[in-house]
Amino acid sequence: MNIDSQIANSVLDHFTKKDIAVLCIHDSFIIQYDKEPELRRILDQATHQITKDRIGHDIKNKRISHRGKVTGNIKGYEEPVEVEYHTPIHIKPTRQYLNRKAKFNKWLELQETT
Repeated sequence: MNIDSQIANSVLDHFTKKDIAVLCIHDSFIIQYDKEPELRRILDQATHQITKDRIGHDIKNKRISHRGKVTGNIKGYEEPVEVEYHTPIHIKPTRQYLNRKAKFNKWLELQETT
């Protein structure tokens, strides 16, 4: 666990210094899609620096890619510009999640009546 925390700390330090939001959950990281290559590189570097070894990383980046036209009042987007954007693949909620959500919604209803 100490080695995991050292690697995680190194990754968090790197992205914090660059003002890039990253969330660490145990030995996993959540970061915006386009930062995945940099996350892989930093994980490899941190792992090698701390363990003097190389290990594979299980990075999940499943998403659906779309292309669409965007327009607006931002400079460079006054006329429609075609851009690529990504949405995560829908994950089916588990029964346990749905039960917790139902209890939470019931709690919200009770709060509104008090």
